[in-house]
Amino acid sequence: MNEITYAQQAEIIQKAYLSKEDVKKLVPLKNSKLTTVWKDIKKKCDEEHIMYFKTLPQLIPTDIVLKYLQLDRNRIMKLADLHNSTKV
Repeated sequence: MNEITYAQQAEIIQKAYLSKEDVKKLVPLKNSKLTTVWKDIKKKCDEEHIMYFKTLPQLIPTDIVLKYLQLDRNRIMKLADLHNSTKV
């Protein structure tokens, strides 16, 4: 599995909505687990009446995905900046 850099994660989470492929890039999940996570996120959106794009590609608000995955946007952005500033 390819490792993703903080800069790549930061680029992904700057989007307003994320696709299943974006989530796959953010976190190292096998396809079966990814499918389960994606369904759980959609279910949470439905239960809480959070609007998302149900047509293909399905898109879910980035903040909802980050909250579900317990990812800290500020931390990712800070680490991306830190790693970018240390490159020569």
